[in-house]
Amino acid sequence: MKYLIDAYGAMLLKAVAVHLGYVLVSVAIGFALGLVLGMTSFKTLVNIIYPVSGYIGVVLFGFIAVRNHQLNKQMKAKNEETETEVAFEEEKAV
Repeated sequence: MKYLIDAYGAMLLKAVAVHLGYVLVSVAIGFALGLVLGMTSFKTLVNIIYPVSGYIGVVLFGFIAVRNHQLNKQMKAKNEETETEVAFEEEKAV
């Protein structure tokens, strides 16, 4: 653990500070949205805000599915490349 802190101490402190900044900004945005949405009528909440959040969820799901597909393609290409290198090494050894 001491080696980790000695080797990456400055980067670790910077990462913690950046993370803290993101957390504070997201909490502030959530707090402001909570105040604004808390003052809306129930009819507005049900007719506008809930459907919009559902559509945002569908779009987010689409982005996640596309990214997952891209990662699977990269992993498959990497595995094929590794198998080719192993086969080449085996032929070379023979």
